Amino acid sequence: MQPYALAVRDPVAAPLFGGTTYFVNKWTAGGYPAREIDLAALRTQLSRPLTAWRPTAPPQRTVTVGALKRQVQAMLFSDVKNFSHLSDTKLPVFILKFFDEVADVIAASPHPPTFRNTWGDGLFLVFDRVIDCADFALRLLDRMGQVHWEEMDLPHDTALRLGLHAGPVYPHLDKIIERRNFFGSHVNRAARIEPVTTPGCAFTSEQFAAALAVEPRHAFVCEYVGVENLAKDYDRCPLYRLGRRE
Repeated sequence: MQPYALAVRDPVAAPLFGGTTYFVNKWTAGGYPAREIDLAALRTQLSRPLTAWRPTAPPQRTVTVGALKRQVQAMLFSDVKNFSHLSDTKLPVFILKFFDEVADVIAASPHPPTFRNTWGDGLFLVFDRVIDCADFALRLLDRMGQVHWEEMDLPHDTALRLGLHAGPVYPHLDKIIERRNFFGSHVNRAARIEPVTTPGCAFTSEQFAAALAVEPRHAFVCEYVGVENLAKDYDRCPLYRLGRRE
């Protein structure tokens, strides 16, 4: 049985990113049918006409020069289990191997990250689309699953952990690193998901899973893990395990 979407939409209202119109367009672009309850049509059937509801505009605030504007991005944080047990003598071997492997995955990616940063074994990558972030995450896990960690004196169960999230963040030219960086509470949320991820897996937030669900014709699936406590008592939120459709 083919699924269809049931949407309640007011054609008078302005379309919003992530709103009903956005969802319907994404859904139908994937070749799936949609049925709509047209609020404008219902209003014409009422004995007493109603005006279309519109949200009250917030008070206009003064915008200062150089004010930052948020935009929705997909983010990936990762680290390597057991890295803290690595001795200084083995660190150069790890650095050369690990970063070469990551760089190769980035180079081979059809849609590489728009921003990348590293510290030790940590990665912070930013993508314009959740589908590109999901594709890269699974490519990276596949590649790291082929690494022989024992050659670097790391335990055989060493693996990568990936935390993925999507949300509005502030892009801004970081004068310290002299390139664009991303800031905001949603960056923090992505960073707090990664430490509670099962090694060898990619866990996503509910927001990431929802944004991925409305992307048409992709090969990914998000399996519900449960409501988990994020690192450093940041929050509790539903998490999903990212995988490929079989």
